[in-house]
Amino acid sequence: MNGDNIMMKYLKPLGDSTLMTINVNYQRNWYHLNDNERGLTLTEAAQFGKNFNLGNDPTKPNYKGYNLVHKSTTMDYLRLQTDWGSGWATDNTLYYYNYTNIGSTTTATDMTLPLTIAPAATATSRVVSATGAVTVGQIPGGQKTNEYGVYGDIFKMTKQTGAGLARVGLWLEKADTHRSFYDLNLLGGITPNYDQAAVPGAIDGINNVLYEQKSGWKQYQPFAEFEWNVTPALKVTPGIKYMHTDLTIDALVNQTGRTQINLEKTFTKTLPFLTANYTIAPGLSTYAQYAQGMLVPNIGSFQSQGALLTNLSPQTSTNYQVGVVHQSDTLTFDADVYYIAFNNKIASLPGQPANAPIFFNQGAVTYKGVEAQATYVLPAGFSLYANGSINRATTDATGLEIAGVPKYTTALGLLFRSGGWGATLFHKQVGRVYALDNNGYALDPYSTTDLNVSYLMKNPGMGFKTVKMQLGIFNLLNKQSIIAASVRNKVAGTAAYGTPNAGDQFQWQTPRSMMASLRAEF
Repeated sequence: MNGDNIMMKYLKPLGDSTLMTINVNYQRNWYHLNDNERGLTLTEAAQFGKNFNLGNDPTKPNYKGYNLVHKSTTMDYLRLQTDWGSGWATDNTLYYYNYTNIGSTTTATDMTLPLTIAPAATATSRVVSATGAVTVGQIPGGQKTNEYGVYGDIFKMTKQTGAGLARVGLWLEKADTHRSFYDLNLLGGITPNYDQAAVPGAIDGINNVLYEQKSGWKQYQPFAEFEWNVTPALKVTPGIKYMHTDLTIDALVNQTGRTQINLEKTFTKTLPFLTANYTIAPGLSTYAQYAQGMLVPNIGSFQSQGALLTNLSPQTSTNYQVGVVHQSDTLTFDADVYYIAFNNKIASLPGQPANAPIFFNQGAVTYKGVEAQATYVLPAGFSLYANGSINRATTDATGLEIAGVPKYTTALGLLFRSGGWGATLFHKQVGRVYALDNNGYALDPYSTTDLNVSYLMKNPGMGFKTVKMQLGIFNLLNKQSIIAASVRNKVAGTAAYGTPNAGDQFQWQTPRSMMASLRAEF
């Protein structure tokens, strides 16, 4: 892996009341990785080890030269903050960010099988010419493109009054995306591989194209709120926001479904919110929050031969949170309880083909839990830190837990700072989590321990203001527990749903690693 990053920030007062900020951030990296990486089966892990991935043998599909990714990102903005006097102020941020991911990858079903012994009938070594002729002993793969650019503007205007702070604003945004995957034979001269099966509705003559898709969205969100100073101890902030999003797809070959499609979907909702903060005593306060939210269906819900039959409502939520915050010279502490009623959860109809799922709003999910964290200052420059959460997310219809939500999380840390020295030692644990909805396929808890040590020198000479040296050791105890699973038996409603399969693939924790850095300021 290789990466480069450039960041430039420029602040310039414009007169006595306006500050202009220009920020440019560009990052580029490349690395060797198979784009279809989902982990290893238990058999593969036992045979090759948990760290097995790519190699140096060009006769095997897992050769690193066939699997290469180039990525670049940028995040740029222009911000103008103006104090107009008499309590009036404006803040406007014009921004642009993009992401480009272009790479080659193999699509072989067995990454370890040499070409000389690969079965002629498998996808491991076969490619197809434009005339339909099949050749074995090759490297099927492809070139992937995934890129998007997002333009937007956030405008806020505030007015300070005796009763509180009024704020109104508008968020505008437009995004354009492009995704494609062209099938290739990566061996030798890199030629097209016409291995895609014909699909009713697909254009003839492009069976070397897995997908060629453009998409995008336009959204606007006006909002208003008033931070009301009810009493010196009580502050109440009511507000409202309106969301309007247009989602479009224009695909010559739609992803997953491989049919031509052109569609536009519009989603709107008015979202109220309310926050109250109350100061109980100096250094101790409590708060309560209420808010409604909307989550627009992502583009994956329409990447199907059944896309035109998919008629989705946006996922919505009603959120409640109550907490307490304490701060003193020796102790900071906060804790909260939360409850989220999540409606219109999106799922696919059971038993549908992989390339033609039909998505629908299946019902409601309830998220609830308690969270807390604290830092206590010890003598001699030491501090003790701890946090934890207990979480539960269940489908209302069944009362069973959904995928991806850990039962609990914990962290315990020891911090040290004295003179120029600094150090942290953290131990974190993630509780049991399900890989599938409705208590499907439980993954055991896992933990990791990280150590960081740094030393800061001030005015060391040679024109430098500071020089900081830092060493980090991650996964100090070198644990390699399973952290994710790609499950084969995942079709809801079938008898095999959630049961182990020899084809299940797993990802393990990254083994112990270290990073050293040197940073100088002048």
